Amino acid sequence: MSAEKQLLSRIAAAQSSGDPLVISDTQFSPDSRLRSKRDYAHEIIPFDLHPKGGGWRNRLLGRKPVWRNLVFRNCAISGLAFTNWELEDCVFENCELAIRNWKTSYRRNRFVDCDMRSFSFGADTMANSNSFADVTFDRCRLQSARLDYTEFEDCRFVDCHMKRAEFRQATLRRTTFAGKLDDVIFGCDDLAPTVLDSVDFATAHLSFCAFRNVKASGIKPPVAAGQHMIKDFIGFIQALDDAVTAHAGDKRIRLSDIFTSDHMPGSEIEIVNENDFQEFLDAEGRTILAGMLADPRCRP
Repeated sequence: MSAEKQLLSRIAAAQSSGDPLVISDTQFSPDSRLRSKRDYAHEIIPFDLHPKGGGWRNRLLGRKPVWRNLVFRNCAISGLAFTNWELEDCVFENCELAIRNWKTSYRRNRFVDCDMRSFSFGADTMANSNSFADVTFDRCRLQSARLDYTEFEDCRFVDCHMKRAEFRQATLRRTTFAGKLDDVIFGCDDLAPTVLDSVDFATAHLSFCAFRNVKASGIKPPVAAGQHMIKDFIGFIQALDDAVTAHAGDKRIRLSDIFTSDHMPGSEIEIVNENDFQEFLDAEGRTILAGMLADPRCRP
């Protein structure tokens, strides 16, 4: 029996018994010659698996096949793609994940110290969207992740590296962000907004984040000094441009060219970090900015 079939047999046995299955120190790869840059994998298993849910019975009952109670530690996983599948109560610790997903649901999972830059959160169309419910991402690397059409509900992003991550036409409900958020983009086009419903940024520290096209309600803004949630960001920046002269080096610039060139007029909120403007404004300009940010008429 091949190593892949042995693993699948172990998973099937665990699903039948309901007992957790721990898999550690292993690289799963469609090509055994491709070794992860990380050295923790003691074993390389040739792996090219595409579990697909479906069938008329499952579609009629509205259910998906499920993998439960799997624990992956110190693993590098590629060559794995889920379609119409569900993962429940699974844990991924210190893993490098290049898992592909279509119509897949993750429920009550934990990702801890994982490299998820090649993990496919998003989908090519809304019909293939993936969902995450009661999932924790703790200290994970999600730089430049594309989260198109993805649904997050009761999720937590804690101290994750998310520079240039994009939530495009995504939906986030009762989801919490904690720690630094640099250059994260919410809503990226004029087709449909990203929905932010009861999203908690209270313990987050945002820098150069952009809420380009969002529909928002029940947002908890950051409590850290210098962080402000405002409405009509395009109008705010236009008014600031009219009141100050901004510079980039020796060149006079308009702040709207930097901060709002890609924003949609209907975007409902923006969370502003005062420090993001420091390099463009002199002392007088910073005083004007502080006064505008303190004006309650600018707040949602």
